[in-house]
Amino acid sequence: MIKRPLVSFCLSLYFGMLFVTCCLSHYLLFAALAAIFFISNIILCKKTYIIPAIIFFLIGIISMTIYYNYQIDGNETIRINYSSAQYIMGETGRRKIYIRGNTEGLKSGDKIIASGSYYKNINYIKGNFGYFYIDSFEKENDLISKIYSYKEYIFKKLKPEIGEGNSSLIMALVFGDKENLDDYKNEEYREFGISHVLCVSGFHMSLTFFLLQMMFGNVIAVSGSFFYLILVGAKPQAARALIMIVTACFGKYINKSYDSLSSLSLAFIIITLISPYLILDLGTLISFLAVLGIILFNSKINKRLVFLPAKMADMVSLSLSAQVFVLPVIGYVFNQVNLFFLFGNLILVPILTIIIYLSLPLLITVNSKILFYLNCRILQIVFYILLGAESITEKIIWPAADVSGYFIISILLMMMFIIFSRKYNVLKKFYIPAVILFYLGRYSLFPSLISAGNVYIIKNGFNTYLISDYYINDDKDIIEAKMKYSPNIIYTSIGNSKNIKLSRYKFNFFKLKDKLKLEVYYNNIKIAEFISGENESCCFINNKIIR
Repeated sequence: MIKRPLVSFCLSLYFGMLFVTCCLSHYLLFAALAAIFFISNIILCKKTYIIPAIIFFLIGIISMTIYYNYQIDGNETIRINYSSAQYIMGETGRRKIYIRGNTEGLKSGDKIIASGSYYKNINYIKGNFGYFYIDSFEKENDLISKIYSYKEYIFKKLKPEIGEGNSSLIMALVFGDKENLDDYKNEEYREFGISHVLCVSGFHMSLTFFLLQMMFGNVIAVSGSFFYLILVGAKPQAARALIMIVTACFGKYINKSYDSLSSLSLAFIIITLISPYLILDLGTLISFLAVLGIILFNSKINKRLVFLPAKMADMVSLSLSAQVFVLPVIGYVFNQVNLFFLFGNLILVPILTIIIYLSLPLLITVNSKILFYLNCRILQIVFYILLGAESITEKIIWPAADVSGYFIISILLMMMFIIFSRKYNVLKKFYIPAVILFYLGRYSLFPSLISAGNVYIIKNGFNTYLISDYYINDDKDIIEAKMKYSPNIIYTSIGNSKNIKLSRYKFNFFKLKDKLKLEVYYNNIKIAEFISGENESCCFINNKIIR
């Protein structure tokens, strides 16, 4: 029985939001499962919590319905959240939209009054509302745009001192700005199992808070952490950590003992009510699941590591407990899991933590020639150490396990969960069906095709294929497709032709100068033909093509 009301209310809110999202996305099976999980939650919670739990479920439904009924017209106030050579993402009315058209001079943090055309194309899973094609715009300066300009100023000052690569890494580590970070570095850190340090999260917020707490006490620490939250763009992972920190610091003043599960639930309720689309945002989910794993398993695992030195045991137990729920999700999304993540966390994270601590003073020292120069020289020394540590880690870590190992990993994790969590019977009942649900969601009943530039993505069953060719394609396009679709089978050198046979289907790829031609056969009868360069998305059901 669920004895913590906030946990029950959090689950009810989540299932209400998930129910609406799945209905709108026409995933009726998952909508039904969300409703079943909500009913299970109602049955398992205390009788006095049933009415409030139902209210939270209805709040979730209403909140998500209101969110997706927002009207975007031809004149909007837009905040640019992300700007790169590939795409620009903005936000209007707290709704995400892709920005196209007249985008010259736009950068992250800009607030603009834009006129143009809106094309509705809602992706309910990712929370994207579609595309806004800008005809003209005017920039408005406000606090947030000034903060982004200040971060850009720091980056420009750092480049000549420690190099563009190291400067980009600092911007990602301290501010979560990965726009200038090399794709290969991003991919490398994902292989090391430490990509979480490149996104501003609870890890960064905790470091900032405890540094300020040691120097100035709780009140200044919380105020400074709130300023840091604004500085990094109010990332949900950082907001989650700050809410939990504030709850822990000030709960005693209202005669309430701190309960970490209730605090985590409160953070989830606040964040998803403000931004409902985050219920399926990968970064947000991983952040909450990692903390849930730490809350439930950290102390239990730590007790079993008595043979290790205390500090090492703390780091190992923290890393292992954080991955209990995260690994199945990573496996589902990326088709790969790194079983050697522990080495990356033990070797690289301590060095990266030092870099974060040394980089925070840059906010103040950037305008002091002597202090800034000394800060940069110390950082440069640490970066040399990091380079050596990365080289060692690369030799130790094996390639990530592919999809064939997912089910074994899931079973092992479920067994670990059952062994360690006898006191959390309710969560056990939710965890196993949730893992099964994840893998069912990955399964493609019929072959589907996505064409993006000269890259083809084919999904069939639990497999995702990427087909392209380095001789006719830009490496960056292939890397971007890998990160977006997470294929587990990749062909990037196809010669003059390549055949892929999937049951009764045969996919034949041919080179045509700087293009790739695809012919699709069903029972040896040609049913479709595609030329790369045009975006295409379709599904094959027997000899029919569903676009």
